[in-house]
Amino acid sequence: MKQLIFMYNYMLSDKWQEKSKLPFTFISFGYIEGKLYRIEDNYIALDEFTSKKHKWSDDRIYGAFFLLDEAQFYMRTLDGIMGCSLTSLRKNHTMDYMHRQKVEVTPIHFDTIIDFAQLKYIEKEPVTCYTYVANMDNKFINKKVNNTYRNRIRCGYDEKCFINLLLKYKKIT
Repeated sequence: MKQLIFMYNYMLSDKWQEKSKLPFTFISFGYIEGKLYRIEDNYIALDEFTSKKHKWSDDRIYGAFFLLDEAQFYMRTLDGIMGCSLTSLRKNHTMDYMHRQKVEVTPIHFDTIIDFAQLKYIEKEPVTCYTYVANMDNKFINKKVNNTYRNRIRCGYDEKCFINLLLKYKKIT
């Protein structure tokens, strides 16, 4: 069984994918509706239903679709890496770091990095797939997200990992 996974944080990097030894295949770039926060060196997402703060025009999180081969075997490993207990408990626990959820992801197509930077991309039909969003019941995450605005990432993507993925799959002109 194959499963679509939307990734937006350090999981986009080639080094992490090689180190995890999970069989990911790049499909497309895309975005979800939500807010991106930085907690220490990690980027976490709050989906549009979890975030209680104001809705702004920059509430998009950019990332990429990946196809996970043999998902029935590897989802347990991926859940363990992300701090999610869905495969072992059959539900998301309140003390988890991240929750795996099904979300609507909009695939985007663009020819160059400049087109993406100027938001001149073509949106395709939304697809439902899994992604990992922050658990607001976790006290550490709740404190970091609600007590300060400086952790909010306005551009909507992990600069280092996302730009490296763009350089790998798109041309520069």
